[in-house]
This record gives sequence, structure tokens and C-alpha cells, in this order.
Amino acid sequence: MMDIQFEGFQNSIPAVLFSFLVISLAGLSFWSYFRSGELSPLYRSLLISIRFVVFLLLLLILLNPIFTLREPYTVPVHLSYLFDTSQSTTIEKGSYDGEERYLEVIELIIPQRPEIRDMLRTSFFGFDSELVPKEAPPEAQHLTGNRTNIDHALTRFLDEYEDQSAVVLVTDGIVTTGRNPSATAARLPVPLYIVGIGDTSRIHDVVLQNVSNPPVASLNSSMNVQATVLIDGFPNQDIPVQLMKGEQVLDEKVIYTEEERSSQQIRFQLEFEEEGLQQYQIHIPEVSGEWTTKNNTRAFSVDVRDDRLRILHLAFEIHPDVRHVRSFLRTDKNVSLEARTWVEDDRYLEGALPDRPDTLDLVILHGFPHHSMSDEDARA
Repeated sequence: MMDIQFEGFQNSIPAVLFSFLVISLAGLSFWSYFRSGELSPLYRSLLISIRFVVFLLLLLILLNPIFTLREPYTVPVHLSYLFDTSQSTTIEKGSYDGEERYLEVIELIIPQRPEIRDMLRTSFFGFDSELVPKEAPPEAQHLTGNRTNIDHALTRFLDEYEDQSAVVLVTDGIVTTGRNPSATAARLPVPLYIVGIGDTSRIHDVVLQNVSNPPVASLNSSMNVQATVLIDGFPNQDIPVQLMKGEQVLDEKVIYTEEERSSQQIRFQLEFEEEGLQQYQIHIPEVSGEWTTKNNTRAFSVDVRDDRLRILHLAFEIHPDVRHVRSFLRTDKNVSLEARTWVEDDRYLEGALPDRPDTLDLVILHGFPHHSMSDEDARA
């Protein structure tokens, strides 16, 4: 229903002056009809009253009255639910009943009364290592994620989804990959409500949180691979961390901490001697007493490309300069050198000419081709 309310006057006239003006207008109205003897007393009083009301209305308009028009209406609240769908939410621990209790929490936090649901627009999302929109809250068969990355879920939500009123985050808080989500949560432009599930008892676990590596590398080059390991509950203990390719252990480092909870960074160096997509993994062997081993391994891949410059150095004489040029080119790791020295009868000391000359980037002719060189080799 529309409601009109008077807020007051916007003016700087003192109350004393306002009272004086009202009295003056009343006197002016009375004086205007005071000498009209032909009017009856009743009619004269009516005209005086009407003129006074008109003068008073004009005065009130000049005082700039303010009115507010209020019409109440309801805007639906857009509420987004972000549900942790990792397997850790289903593990029974302490007073937490796992999957059964999680589904009860989901039912409790979603309004069921029709009058409340009509005032809400709800969106559902599930997340483990990725954020996935859902048509409905997750069910038991959806709680299968291998990792929990709360920071990535909040970052993607912040970047891609707008027009929100509030966000409800439901999680056990066990972050197995990604950064600390507190900084991203602080950047959300809307209120964030966190519903914690699980048991508050401390868990002992070794978590391989993150592996950082360039996705592309050059053949016959090396790169550093950095891994971040969270150690919770294993002070004064050596913990091995392995760099593996398939079942082969390429390198192993041991980390040690005296603290109850710490984060360690380890760096491995990879050498690339084969071209193509190479698959590796960082692996932490099971530590006795840890809560789970599902977060002990992270796989990654590197696309190894042969970006070297292929050069054919073709000499038509044996000379010290030939050796110097070739020695200089071989010192550059970005150069793949094919060396050939022509002798009589179209023979070459180092073997036949490359069978795919179109793959060469550069051909260096050292000396003039011999006049007896065949046309076939000359065209090649």
C-alpha cells in the first residue's frame, strides 16, 4: 500500500517570524472585508476564513514542504550455496557421522517453508578442486572429490557470478590443495556465511598441497619443480618426498621439522632428454599414523618441445676454420648441428646428407661447391 508522509519544511525562517507572518495574514484577511457593510456577518466571516486559508497555503508552499512517497515491495534475495563435495566430508570421525550427518546439515540450512522460499532465489554449487554449478543440493553419490581447493572455488565464484546477495559455504575446512582462502573470502562483495561440518578433533596428516612447474620446456634443457608440503602432527620425523616418472623414482628429498604443524617447500630439478608430453608425479610415501594417503600424490605434465635451431654446415674443403666454426656452434645448446664435409665422388666424411632438408632452419656453405658435384646433391 502506498504511504505518503510529511517530513517537514526546508527553510531557514525562525519560528517567531513564522508566527508573526501567520498573524499578519489573519489581520490582512479580516481588514479586507471589515468595511463591507452590505455583507451579512456570516457571509463576511466565511470570506475572511477562505482568504486566510489561501494566504496560509501560499505561505506554506513558500516554506518548501517535503513529502515522502513510500510504496513497499519485496526484492527476492539471491542466495548461493557452495557445498564441499570431497570425500573427506563423508569420513566418520569423532562425533561426526559422515555422509549421513552431512545430508542432514544440507536439509537444515535450505529453507523449506513456502513463504520463505518465495522470497529467495537460490543457486547451488559443488566444489572439490573445481567449482561446478548444480541444479539441486548434492546427494550422497556426488561426494566423491579427491581434493579440496576452497580458494579456487571462491576465486571462480568471485570472477564469474554476480548479482548475489549472500554466499553460504559448507565445508569441513580440510584444504588439500591451493592457497589459504581467507584473503579471497575477504574480497567477496557480499556476506559470506560458513557452515562447518565434521569433528573438531585434531587430525595427523601429511598433505601435498601444491606443485608448481612450467607447462612447456625445451629439449635438452632443465627446469625446477617446486612442491609445497603441509605437515600436521609429525614433529621430529624424517618424511621423504619423491619425484617419479611412472614407477621410477627420479629423485628423492627428505624434509624434517621440529614443529607440530608446518609448511615446507621442496625443489626438484628435471632434465628433458625426450621430446613430447612427459608425465611425472610428486609422491609422499605413507607416513605411519596419518589420516589419509589420498592427498599424498600430485601428477603433472610437461610438454617437451624441440625448439633448437637446426643448422647444416656443409664444407667443401678440410680447413682449420671449418673446425673452429663447428666447435663454436656446438657450444650453443639451442643449436642442433649437422656437419658434412664433401669429398670426391659425392661422398661425405660424416655420412649422407640429411634426408629431410625441409626441416633445416639454416644451411651454411663453407667454400664453393666443387664443379664435379652431382646435380642431385646440388638440388638437395
